[in-house]
Amino acid sequence: MFEEAVDDTEMAAGKCFVTLINALLSYETERLDEAIEALRSLERRCGQEVGWLRSVKNRVFGSSFNLTVS
Repeated sequence: MFEEAVDDTEMAAGKCFVTLINALLSYETERLDEAIEALRSLERRCGQEVGWLRSVKNRVFGSSFNLTVS
């Protein structure tokens, strides 16, 4: 199902979520690595140069809102 919608960001986020939940439930190193790579890939896809959190913050609050993340 997820492979059919390669260009759809929402489906990529769904695949990332399912991958993360499976990794957390199994706690297998390979699945955790796969989930980390899926999260990184989604971050690159969503934020290009600014990072995922900043991209979401800009969409929700606008680019003038100052949020410091450590």
